[in-house]
Amino acid sequence: MATSNNIPDLEFEPDVLSSEVLRHRPVYEGVTFPPAVRIEALKELKTFQIRQDDIFIVTFPKSGNCSVLSSFSGLGTHWVNEIVSLLVAEGDLERVNRRTTLAHLEFALIDDVGKDGSRYCYMYKMLQKADSPRVISTHLPYRFLPEQMDEKKPKIIYVARNPKDVFTSWFHFRKRDPRFGDLPWEEYFNGAISGKYVYGSWFDHVLEYWNKREKGNVLFLKYEDIKMNARETVVSIAKHLNLTPSDDVIDRVVHSSSLDEMKKMYQRIKTDNQGPFNNHYGNAYGSNSYIRKGKIGDWRDHFSVAENEEFDRVFQEKMKDSGLTFAFE
Repeated sequence: MATSNNIPDLEFEPDVLSSEVLRHRPVYEGVTFPPAVRIEALKELKTFQIRQDDIFIVTFPKSGNCSVLSSFSGLGTHWVNEIVSLLVAEGDLERVNRRTTLAHLEFALIDDVGKDGSRYCYMYKMLQKADSPRVISTHLPYRFLPEQMDEKKPKIIYVARNPKDVFTSWFHFRKRDPRFGDLPWEEYFNGAISGKYVYGSWFDHVLEYWNKREKGNVLFLKYEDIKMNARETVVSIAKHLNLTPSDDVIDRVVHSSSLDEMKKMYQRIKTDNQGPFNNHYGNAYGSNSYIRKGKIGDWRDHFSVAENEEFDRVFQEKMKDSGLTFAFE
């Protein structure tokens, strides 16, 4: 499989985006989305043209520990993005193309954030013209994905993380972004467990993809398993993508996608990038590290005994009969 090295220059459309607009979180079909998602984009995405060799990497926000203010993704997303991109490029870092994963499918990229007269472009419009194979990241619940997903059956890799650590990572994210305000942990916890925040309920999001794992095009991964056995994860992803890398390529992918190597690589991207989204790369790839801790069980520093008991009750209720379990420490 050849790597994609061509994506058109960014095409901006004029807009007036004040800091007030950036604090606004649109609600569409009962789900709250972050400011970077525009309702017109969610509507138009239903007819987005899928290619059979597309590779979708899907997560609920913060399905890993990430401290970057401009990114909702979390380490789990970027880890698997890096593994997939390296596999497609046969382990050659020089051939890896990251421009299709610059932002999530549903995002409008914003330049000069918070200033009147700022410019934006839709990521999905860039992807429409990108070479194949396209590696596409998204946080969208399955029901918001393009209508052709079931027909074309592109490869989907879903990464889930134990929700106690997801909620903890979200809390740290919110604390570092002044647009969210100073929300006490107790109030945040109640909102998170009820699905009040962006992309809705963690439980609903994960179960939508978990229930499609028997489809041949869906691979369901857990962040904790990736952390415990990276090589096994690389092999399973390669198999899912119908790739047959040599042991040497697998070794290079495992090495280059390690947390230490990813830190170095993101710093290089931040330093070297001179393109129109220098600010985006700078924030997303280095002004704060993508890797905050990557620790399993970080939730213990925040959950009270009563909150942990309440969470366990809700988890058992929501996940009943699903067969889905997680390592919480």
